[in-house]
Amino acid sequence: MPMRKKHKVKTEEMKTILITGANKGIGFAAAKQLAQLGHQIYLGTRNVKKRNKAIDSLNNEGIFNVEMIQMDITDVNSIAKAKKELKNKIEVSMC
Repeated sequence: MPMRKKHKVKTEEMKTILITGANKGIGFAAAKQLAQLGHQIYLGTRNVKKRNKAIDSLNNEGIFNVEMIQMDITDVNSIAKAKKELKNKIEVSMC
């Protein structure tokens, strides 16, 4: 089966994407593929150690447009804190 070509996203089409559970499995694979396309990816995870391992793995493959957001999707306060942190990061990057 032929490999599909990966197309880089034009700057005006670049998205900021938060993926929860992105330190492993489908979430990690999605984060990697979207980052390779040029999108800014935020990894939302509970476990700092696993998250750092995921970011290191992506960085080792030359993928640097990934950052972390610590959050627990079962905790309303954690979600609110992550929302505020993400909003601040997005506003700073747009300045």
